[in-house]
Amino acid sequence: MAKLEKANGTGDTKAVAAEVEIPKTRSPNYPTYKLETALEKTRTLYDAYKRHPIPVAAVAQKMGFTHGSSTAGQALAAVKAYGLVDIQGNGDERKISVSEDAAKILAKHPDADKLLQKAAVAPKIHKELVVKFWGPDGIAPDESIKYYLLWERPEPRFNDKIVDTFLRQFKSTMAFAKLDSSAKMSDDPAVDDNAQSYVRPSVGDYVQWVSQGAAQFQAPKRVAGFSSDDQYAFIEGEKCGVLTAELTVEKKSDKPMVMPQIDPPANPLFVPPPPQGVPISVVMGKGAAQVITIPQMTAKAFEFFKNQLNAFKEAIVFDDNGEKT
Repeated sequence: MAKLEKANGTGDTKAVAAEVEIPKTRSPNYPTYKLETALEKTRTLYDAYKRHPIPVAAVAQKMGFTHGSSTAGQALAAVKAYGLVDIQGNGDERKISVSEDAAKILAKHPDADKLLQKAAVAPKIHKELVVKFWGPDGIAPDESIKYYLLWERPEPRFNDKIVDTFLRQFKSTMAFAKLDSSAKMSDDPAVDDNAQSYVRPSVGDYVQWVSQGAAQFQAPKRVAGFSSDDQYAFIEGEKCGVLTAELTVEKKSDKPMVMPQIDPPANPLFVPPPPQGVPISVVMGKGAAQVITIPQMTAKAFEFFKNQLNAFKEAIVFDDNGEKT
């Protein structure tokens, strides 16, 4: 509210709030890449590997990203959302292969146009908008779709900070798949009139993090808060923020937590796990004592540990006066 007061210099917070009425919402899941870009990334995989399953680290590198980076995660999430790749396995053991539909599109199969339309509406939010706004004259104008996303859509609605970015991606994808004109849409069952719902996580919900087609948590974890732009969620026990778009709600909270929004990437709610090992009180000179934790180890490792201590004795041992021995 202080920012609003400063904006008009009056100090009348009620008047400013009335002037600037911005919805505080978290937007639905959507692919960050338009279909044309996602297909180009898929083509690099198809040209190099055809449809052979390839380790996820090699796939990220081939697509031009660093394995494990957020940009790699967004790219893989996008090509998966459009149905352009298949994913097998979990974690770093995942293997990615170009899907049959994508291979047919890239090879200009007779059904390529139909399969391209199928890919365009594969993301749930894309299908929802095509069902609602596609007609004899093609896709409705941006203004109509934007108003729906911000004000009329059943929760969750779009955040005003990212709705324009999403619209540009959506309209570009529709044009690429030739769904922006009055051309007849495919009769493929995958392009139907049943827009699937997406449950957006809220503070207090228990969620699973699904990244690059694989679950990242051994068990669902609780949402502690969100970044100011809603792009990241902060999860109990996780040190860094997680992309909100990659979360799936496993259990809605009956008593939601109340937590202020904060910026990524650090999670201020992170509590490190208790140290694993044996706590030992050590006199550090002049009567001062300090508790250090020695990790549990095998007998062989313990002998190595003792040898290491002896090797660094001159560097770490002082006499009672604080001088090196």
